[in-house]
Amino acid sequence: MDIQTSRSRGGGSSETREKSYDVYLSFRGPDTREGFVDHLYERLLGQEVRVFKDDEELVMGEDVGASLRRTIRLSKIAIPILSESYASSRLCLMELAQIVEYHKTTGQIIMPVFFNVTPSVVKNKSHGYGEAIARHRERGIDPDTLRKGEEALSYVGSIPGLEIDR
Repeated sequence: MDIQTSRSRGGGSSETREKSYDVYLSFRGPDTREGFVDHLYERLLGQEVRVFKDDEELVMGEDVGASLRRTIRLSKIAIPILSESYASSRLCLMELAQIVEYHKTTGQIIMPVFFNVTPSVVKNKSHGYGEAIARHRERGIDPDTLRKGEEALSYVGSIPGLEIDR
């Protein structure tokens, strides 16, 4: 399987090549990394699916935000694994906002997994999700970033997905 795609062609002797993925996994590590995410990742790899998982693929020293945005853009499917503390991570909210943006502009597929949370909690930002948003506000997270994250939660909470109760 070819795991490289050409980003730009022509205009010089060098060609920029970036890795593309079939699946981008977005998750809050402490909730799901050991267990669900690791098992999902291994099963997908076993089916020869090219999967991005941050602890396996991120390049140290690289701008994480830019790297994740690029990787999301170069993935065919995004699987956000929305767990109890997903919204408490500013990075997860930024990832989800980017996933929703690419979905709306390119038709990228979003396959949400609701892990120990219901879609309505995510959509309505209730319970722990509402508390996480309030903490972000108190900490002074950029209002535009927070707004985009909240909109992405509402959007993804409206998409049918897999619900897992553990």
